[in-house]
This record gives sequence, structure tokens and C-alpha cells, in this order.
Amino acid sequence: MTTTIRAAIELRDGGDSSPGRLVGVLMRYGAPGERGREEFAPGALRWPANGIRIDLGHGSAPIAGRSAQPPIMRAVPVVSDDGAEVRIDAPLPDTHAARDLATLMRMDPPAYSGLSVEFHAVRSGYAGGRRVVQDALLKGAGLVDTPSYSDTSVEVRSGCAPERRRVWL
Repeated sequence: MTTTIRAAIELRDGGDSSPGRLVGVLMRYGAPGERGREEFAPGALRWPANGIRIDLGHGSAPIAGRSAQPPIMRAVPVVSDDGAEVRIDAPLPDTHAARDLATLMRMDPPAYSGLSVEFHAVRSGYAGGRRVVQDALLKGAGLVDTPSYSDTSVEVRSGCAPERRRVWL
């Protein structure tokens, strides 16, 4: 007699050495920023296919006489399903700087709580005394403690998002 058993199983690679995932809202379209003087129109942001750099603070300014700092990581932003915001969700690399960042972000309160966008405005206008960016190239993002756009957020979550596959045995 032959018995057939069918069951869904999940296989995970236990070799993940990432200090976590950087997850957050990079921009909420239509939300005021810069003390209420600027906002981004829906769909205004675009970015290179290989993603944007993520730095501590703004840019890659030299620290203590060293040459320009490499970015902590790169991430490819994604637009939310409803098109209202741009998010990031990317694994932190297994580097000393990323492990230190994960530790700082898990403190209470975290060292960094928001994201600041680095962009080049291609087209903008004014409405109601407010600058409205209609088209912009996103160059990077900085982890900051006080973002110009208060609707941004960032946190470190444990591990990488598991890839789920169906496997028939």
C-alpha cells in the first residue's frame, strides 16, 4: 500500500549574517516638509534602477580628516500599493558600520528615527505659498534624528525577509 502525503513546507537558509533590515517610509506624497514650505506631488520621485545610497546624515561628508565616506548601503525604493508613499526595505550589509548602525537604531530612543531625501528637482511650482516638487531625481537618503518631512520613519528589523517557495517532496 502506498500513502501519499502532501504538505506545504518552508525552507530557510540559516546562513544569514545580516545585522537586520532597514525598513521605513522615505517620502509620503503630499505631506508638508521644510516647516510647511514644500511638498512632493504624487509620483514626483524617480531613482536609478540600481537604487540609492543610504548615508548617516546628509551626503558622504569626510569625517575626521578621512576621505569621503562610503554609503552605509544601497537600497531600491518601492512605491506603496496605494501610491501614497515611497518605502525602503533592504537588508543591511554584514559590515562593521552596518552592525554599529543596527545597534544604534535598537537603542531606546533610537539614534536615528527618520530619513531625509537627497534629490535634484527637475520640475516644481508653487501652490498656496508652498513649493510643490512635481518631478525629482532621488539621489540618496540620510538617516537623521530630526527629518525635514516628519512623516518619514525608519527602523531596523531582525533578519532578512524570508523567501518562501513551495517544494513538493
